[in-house]
Amino acid sequence: MSDDSRDTPAEQPSGSLSADDIFELLAHHRRRYVIECLDRYGSPMSLPDLADECVVMEHERPLDDIPAEAVKRMYMSLYHCHVPKLVEIGAIEYDQARDLVTAGPAIAQFHAHMDLTRDALSSTVERALEALRGATGGDEGCSADGLTITHTRETLRNAGYDEKTVRRVISRLERTGYIYFVGDCVRLVD
Repeated sequence: MSDDSRDTPAEQPSGSLSADDIFELLAHHRRRYVIECLDRYGSPMSLPDLADECVVMEHERPLDDIPAEAVKRMYMSLYHCHVPKLVEIGAIEYDQARDLVTAGPAIAQFHAHMDLTRDALSSTVERALEALRGATGGDEGCSADGLTITHTRETLRNAGYDEKTVRRVISRLERTGYIYFVGDCVRLVD
């Protein structure tokens, strides 16, 4: 008698997504951007506005510096691929007639996963994040909102990190959603 139980998905509570579903959907950065944007800017968002914000996150520069063709590709990618996948599992809802995207009932599960990922930051990365947050107050390179830092690498080197660690820390903070880049500036996500 063979044991096929490991190939059979476990029963999920009604309305709950499996860990595999969540990991699969969050595997693509554009779907993570959609969830992050809806969280950051609120819902509903028009699909064109959502595409604009996602392309800024992907290209790490201001929208004015991104070619219109790249913005169009982002919109088409969201419309044809990523939005339908997120709609299918209830993470978002899409009103095609009004071209509006809103958070769906299952989005909380994605936020919970993203929060757990953020909670798992190593102490090195946490200290680096604090150094970056400390650099937002009164620095000439900061924007008026106090969340943008232009000298990110220099800030971390001044905090005692070698170049290799600086690259790893910045990459980890970006992957976990604490920061994103706009040109040479890093934006801290509150």
